[in-house]
Amino acid sequence: MSAKVNKHNTYKMKNPVFYSNFKPHFLIILSIMLFLVRGSAQTQTVEPYDILISEFMADPTPVEHLPNAEYIELYNRSKKNISLKDFKLVNGSVVTDLPDSILKSNKYFIIYTRKSTVNFGIYGDTLPVTKLITLSNPGDTFFLKSPDNRVIDAASYDLSYYQNSNKAQGGWSMERININAPCLANNWIATTNLNGGTPGQKNSVYQDLIDKTPPQVLSSYTKDNNTIVLNFDKSLNRDSAKMPIHYQLDNNLRIQSIKMLDTLLSNIVQINLKDTLKKYPLYKLILKTSLKDCQGNPLSKEDTIKIQLPEKALRNDLIINELLMNPEVGGSRFVEIYNRSEKVIDLYDLKIANLYDTMKTDVKPITSHYSLFPKSYVALTESPLYIQNRYKAVMYKKGIIKNRLPTWGDAFGNATIYGFEGTKPVIIDSFNYNKSFHNPLLTNTEGVSLERINPNDSTNNAANWHSAAATVLYATPAYQNSQSNLNPSVLGNNEEIFTLINKTFSPNDDGFQDYLLMHYSVDKKGYLANIFIYDMEGKLVKRLAINELLSKEGQIKWDGETEEKLVAPVGTYIIYIELIDPDGGVKKIKKLCVLADKF
Repeated sequence: MSAKVNKHNTYKMKNPVFYSNFKPHFLIILSIMLFLVRGSAQTQTVEPYDILISEFMADPTPVEHLPNAEYIELYNRSKKNISLKDFKLVNGSVVTDLPDSILKSNKYFIIYTRKSTVNFGIYGDTLPVTKLITLSNPGDTFFLKSPDNRVIDAASYDLSYYQNSNKAQGGWSMERININAPCLANNWIATTNLNGGTPGQKNSVYQDLIDKTPPQVLSSYTKDNNTIVLNFDKSLNRDSAKMPIHYQLDNNLRIQSIKMLDTLLSNIVQINLKDTLKKYPLYKLILKTSLKDCQGNPLSKEDTIKIQLPEKALRNDLIINELLMNPEVGGSRFVEIYNRSEKVIDLYDLKIANLYDTMKTDVKPITSHYSLFPKSYVALTESPLYIQNRYKAVMYKKGIIKNRLPTWGDAFGNATIYGFEGTKPVIIDSFNYNKSFHNPLLTNTEGVSLERINPNDSTNNAANWHSAAATVLYATPAYQNSQSNLNPSVLGNNEEIFTLINKTFSPNDDGFQDYLLMHYSVDKKGYLANIFIYDMEGKLVKRLAINELLSKEGQIKWDGETEEKLVAPVGTYIIYIELIDPDGGVKKIKKLCVLADKF
């Protein structure tokens, strides 16, 4: 049987030179083709937010059930397969160069320091590095940067983002909530996974709803008389934000230039003017609907921002108006400030302090510029997100700003706001609080704020404070107090020394006439008052005041409590007042009031 002809061998014998060169040439060509194909899948153009920092463990101790190591998780939310060659994580001057690895679409990488004792491989795809940037300092901001040094994403180690003071102590990771809302600043929360985190896996708080919310100005201030600064709640489209066409100023003010101040979120816009702002009039800045966030969401409507040069705060211009010193477990405190002056006041560099014990004075500066307009409120807290959510105050988030606060005791203490005149400290307002100012009928005051009743009455008049109402979830951060009584119309031209603001009250903590309030006005200082509450049978119910020294004008409150610290029953009561003048004369006054059930 004859052998079959091998065409390949025949061609090889007829073309020995070509064949000898064909194989290496073919391999080179094939390698080039494979490189081009492989490269096209890896080196597609990376845009900001294609890759997200989706989770990080900044403080692994005390350990829950994860390795005792810091880690950063990256997530590829794009449809591209992306090479991380020459990408880097940056925290200040410290840089971690990432290995040449492919992060595939919709996949995660766990990045951590390579150690023989640590292995995250059981949780997902890993990318161990020689040394990971440190995340040990709260307030640190770190960035993911592309080979051409563009910021692809960034995150901040902000303890308030945990929204849980217990988990902020360590052992729990910080997770990004919504992967499709990269423009949002407050898009982080502590993991709910009992391991302490979800490295390499879908976050325990995972959401993927497309963010369609418009950007909003949280605050504005004048840096000087030629510069306006706007602070937005979201990252803006940088190109859009720097275009003067999106801004309109009145009084013939002209824009010189616009730039972004914040490299983390691109949410702070600085407008430099050709013209000079004056102390008066009040200026208006209109933001056009063409202004967009980083995902292209425009303003929902034109927004008018008030602009005015600030003035220095003097004594009693600003007052402590509400204080939450005893939050619920895992919650956050706040202090609310009210501007009762006619000035615009920039809060920057004023101080919030606890001066109860001068040997342990605890002072925290206000570190944000914030223009507080007349008759406006602002709440300072270490966790704005918690306060907004806990007290359903999202609509007032413009007035809830992040700031460190002094340590306040639950039972008593002091909240003071002060500034400086040159080198001389100036006390603007100071409140010595006591838990007895709360409604005595409340069995638990955790999470319940103390509200000022009248901003024009004395700060340290105990009768001028009351627990916030249950109907507002026990606090009113950045808006009018539930127990406020700003302008009692009953006073009018009434010439009586003691006037009942409300003759009927119901101490049920519903925010409507929860207490009996008496207003007094005397002709001079030095009067003493004895005030007793009797029932209609003449039985003493409550000693409200004993030899109490009165100011010229003020308020006295009865919240329905008896001498036995019980709730007085429904009924009519006699208020008996002995007013002793400085010369020893006595005036006796009787009033009737009604303690009612729910209205």
